[in-house]
Amino acid sequence: MKQILSDFFQNLSEIFWQSEFYLFHAYAIMNLQQIIKFNKTLTDQKKAEMNAKLVLSVLSVPLNNRLSNFERLSFQYHPPGLDHL
Repeated sequence: MKQILSDFFQNLSEIFWQSEFYLFHAYAIMNLQQIIKFNKTLTDQKKAEMNAKLVLSVLSVPLNNRLSNFERLSFQYHPPGLDHL
């Protein structure tokens, strides 16, 4: 069962990477890493590679750079009717 889930998340992560859904790609890699963390047949080198892949996939998620409504407010607000001040 672990091998089936491992293959599933590996393929899912590749699909999300090709589709440029980087957040979902990182999530699939995280699930894959959780599955293979306790795999006794993998070497420490392979586990370290998987951890590095997880870190790089999380870092590849672009930040949301849209301004919130609070950041759009003017710091020098003057209510209508008080323009003469």
